[in-house]
Amino acid sequence: SRGGTPGSGSSSAAIIAALAAGSGSAQGSGAGSSSGSAGSGGGSAVIAPPAKLEPSASNKLDKPTAQRLVAARKLLDRYACRAARTTLQGLLAKRPNVAFAHYLMGSAQICSGQHRQGLESYARALKLEAALASDKRVARDVTGLLALRSRDTRLAALSFIEKHLGKVGHPVIIKAATNRQRAVRHAAAASATRLGIDKQIDWVRSLELDLRQLSCRQIKRRHVIDRLARHGDDPRVRKILEHAKRARAGFFRHRYRYGCVRERIKQALHALPQGK
Repeated sequence: SRGGTPGSGSSSAAIIAALAAGSGSAQGSGAGSSSGSAGSGGGSAVIAPPAKLEPSASNKLDKPTAQRLVAARKLLDRYACRAARTTLQGLLAKRPNVAFAHYLMGSAQICSGQHRQGLESYARALKLEAALASDKRVARDVTGLLALRSRDTRLAALSFIEKHLGKVGHPVIIKAATNRQRAVRHAAAASATRLGIDKQIDWVRSLELDLRQLSCRQIKRRHVIDRLARHGDDPRVRKILEHAKRARAGFFRHRYRYGCVRERIKQALHALPQGK
């Protein structure tokens, strides 16, 4: 890789080529799997900078800086995440405004299980180099956090996607709006509404999950039945409401599961278009 290591004042294209050099198999096997073993130091998405970026003040690097970035990238290829962090910490102590250093630090931290810190590093990288926001590999790495058990980590990942990834993150938010975890689902729906993409959400599925997971009082307060009824042209709605009308709860199944809204369910069913 010596021939590809950028020299002093070299262009961003040469720097990126050197950073991207490394184990292609490691990158391929790790991509998108950060959620599987992020806490163990293995299995994280190993991210290379995108193949094309226009030169900017933040990615014109001197030779020593570029060499340390290449070294950190190679450590990530071997899933030596802690060692990569150490290398990047030393670099950032002297050069805090190097976008690619924060970029690789984000990958190293997520790989090490430092998920919130990783998101913060990615945010700094994108602030310094806006073109990185279009890199789908960043989206893939951050999206992997939505599969973790931690509610706070999932919500932090959603917030990052909304604030920093632009249209690249829209499909992720739309999908998360039907996530089985209630807090994630509601946060994603709110995010989609703020971004003006809420019409793309599968609202019938999202509301069906609410119906299953919320208490009767919560269902009434959130107007879940009314909101489902608005999608009456979808054939799934009748099936969902019919099931809700019949559903019973309790040890002897002696009471209706949705008793506090059962009359509203009947009204909604009666108002549905015929044949739906």
